[in-house]
Amino acid sequence: MKLKAQYILPLILLSVLISHWTHLDLSPRGTHLWRQCNSLAVAQNFYEESMDITQPRVDHRKNSNGVTGMNFPGYEFLLASSYKIFGFSSWHHRIFQFLIFSVLIIIVYGIGIQLGFGIHVSSVLAFAMAWSPELYYYAITALPDVMALMLALASVLFYLNWKKSFKMLHLAFLALCILLAGLIKLQYFMFAIFIVADNILDRKSPPALPLILLLIPVGGAILNWYIYAIELRSVNHLYDFGLFVNSGESGDKFKILTSNLLSTIPELLIGYALLPLVLLGLIVFIYKSSLGSKFKALLVLSVLVTFHILELGQMRHHSYYMLPYIFISALAIAFAARYMIKVKLGWLLVLLCLAQIPLTKLRIDHRFNEVQSELPPEFLNESDLAQLKAELDGSEHALVGPDPSGCIYFYYLGVKGYNAFGLEQVSQETGIQKALAKGYIEVIALRKSQNHTFSEGFEGFNKTAELGDFVVYKKQSL
Repeated sequence: MKLKAQYILPLILLSVLISHWTHLDLSPRGTHLWRQCNSLAVAQNFYEESMDITQPRVDHRKNSNGVTGMNFPGYEFLLASSYKIFGFSSWHHRIFQFLIFSVLIIIVYGIGIQLGFGIHVSSVLAFAMAWSPELYYYAITALPDVMALMLALASVLFYLNWKKSFKMLHLAFLALCILLAGLIKLQYFMFAIFIVADNILDRKSPPALPLILLLIPVGGAILNWYIYAIELRSVNHLYDFGLFVNSGESGDKFKILTSNLLSTIPELLIGYALLPLVLLGLIVFIYKSSLGSKFKALLVLSVLVTFHILELGQMRHHSYYMLPYIFISALAIAFAARYMIKVKLGWLLVLLCLAQIPLTKLRIDHRFNEVQSELPPEFLNESDLAQLKAELDGSEHALVGPDPSGCIYFYYLGVKGYNAFGLEQVSQETGIQKALAKGYIEVIALRKSQNHTFSEGFEGFNKTAELGDFVVYKKQSL
C-alpha cells in the first residue's frame, strides 16, 4: 500500500514532534543555554513588567530598569503575548518554538512546489530541513533565528508567487517578511539581495523597479532599528546582546573555517546520512542547470561566503548563524532526489532519509539530558530550585552567581540585579563593591565551591539558608 503524497508533510512534522515528546516539558538546557535564557528572560520581562516592544529588558540589570538594546524583539514579544493568553511556564516556549518550526517547514515545502519540484521531491526538501540536526535541535529550543529564517523564506515564497501572479499583495507581503526577518536578525536581509538579483536576471519576472523601491525603505527601517538599539545599550550600560560584526582573530580564522567545513556543515547542518545527496545534488545542478541558474547560484554563494567571513568570529561556537545554509543544502538534496526518482533509485533515497532520523537523534538528543557545567544541579531538581526561589523571593536587588553567561542564574532563580562573576575582585572598588556599600543589593545566592573569598559571609548580611552548593544571605534589615 503506497503512502498518499498529501500525508507526507504532516508525517514529517509528526515525526519530529514524537521524537521530541519527552523533551517538551523540560526547562531550558543544552547547547547555547545562555542564548535561550537571554531570549526567555526578555520575553518574561515583557510579560511581567511592560509590553512596550521598544523597551526590551534583561535580568542582569544591576541597579537599573533593565532596558537595553538588542535585535528587534519580535520573537520575545510574541512569546510574551502567548504567556498572556496561556500563562507562563518554564516549558511553554518549546510548544511556541515548534509552531514556528512547523510553519517554516510548510513554507519550505511550498517553495519546492513553486520551483516545480512536485509533491514528492518537495516533501524530501521539507524532510531535509526538518531533520537537519541543527534545525531539529532548535525545533523546540528558544532561538529567534528560526523565526527570522521562517520569515526570510516566506519572503521567497511570496516572491515566487509574485513572479507568476504579478499581484501587488504578494509584493507587499514579501516586503513585510523581509522587514521582520531583518529586524529580528540583521543578516536575514541578505534574502532581499537574493530576490532582487533573481528578479533582475530573470527576463520573465515582473519589472524590478517596484520591488527595489519597496525594499529601500525596508532596509532603512531595519538600519534605523539597529542604530536605536546601539544607542539604547548605552543608556543603562547593559551589553548583553552583541550588535556588531565579529570577524574573529586573524590567528584563529583558518582553524574556524576548517572546523566549519569539516565538522559543522556536514555533521550539524546537513547530517551524514544526507551528505551524499548534497554532493549528488550539486553534481546534478552543475551538469543539468542553465547558465543563468549557475550564475544565480554563484551570486548566492558569494553573498553567503562574504557573510561567513565577516562573522567568522561567531562561527566558532554559534552554528545557528549558519541556518540559511541548511536551506541551500536542502535544495541540493531536492535536485538529487528528483534525479534518483528519475533513474529508479527512489528506494535508496528513502533508505538514506530513514537513516537520517536515528543519526540525528544520536547526535542531538543527549543535549537535553547531559549535565552542563554552567547549569548547577540544584536548578534541575524541582524541590531544590523551589526552595532557592522561595528564599530569594523574586528580588530585583539580588547578587547571584558566579555566572559567566550573565543570564542563566537570573532566569532560573527568578531574580534580577548583579552577577557575582569575578567576585574575587570584590575587595577592589568594583561595581559590586559599590552596590553593596550603597545598599543596592538585598539578597545574595552564591555557589560556595566557587566563592572561597566570601566563606566568612558579608558585612550587614545574615546567612539564611544553605542548599546544596548554594549559600543564601539576606540583608539584616529585611
